[in-house]
Amino acid sequence: MIFNSKDYSEYQKIIKIREISKIIILLFVISIALNLFIVFNYWDLNISMDETTKEELYEIDKNYSLQCGNLSFQETAICLNEFAKNNFKYKVTEDSKDLTIKDLINIGGDCKDFSEFYVKYMNYYGYTNNKVVSVPIREDSLNSYWHEFVIAGDVSGYCTLDVEYLTCYKYVDDNGEIEE
Repeated sequence: MIFNSKDYSEYQKIIKIREISKIIILLFVISIALNLFIVFNYWDLNISMDETTKEELYEIDKNYSLQCGNLSFQETAICLNEFAKNNFKYKVTEDSKDLTIKDLINIGGDCKDFSEFYVKYMNYYGYTNNKVVSVPIREDSLNSYWHEFVIAGDVSGYCTLDVEYLTCYKYVDDNGEIEE
């Protein structure tokens, strides 16, 4: 095929556009791959937080030193339960109020408030597999009465954390041996 000078210059423009398009597509694909790499390697997996940021995230009151850090899952649950039993007063409170540790010590709280404390601090110490369980205990024509407690777990077992009581279970394998 023979081109005249006008057709030949149009042909060269098309070739340049194709080459530029290939480069743009290649850069776009590299950009997507890089973004996926960043998301899968750093998104909420390896983000390290300093203590201040972590305390703010979980609304932890630094004035009360709970020495429950750097413990195993069950030891953390025991530590939090001991702190609650030794420092908190039980008093039925309005469910719409969010009580702080200071409030629980000075005013008191009920099972909902204790459950919120357990979940907040288990999360803070790195044990985030927690569930608040609400169980109906009595109902009359005007009111329903509920009890709340927390079931917290990790790979070693699970604990039920109640107002005063704590029960922990360790998982066992098929041979009846405790899994660690």
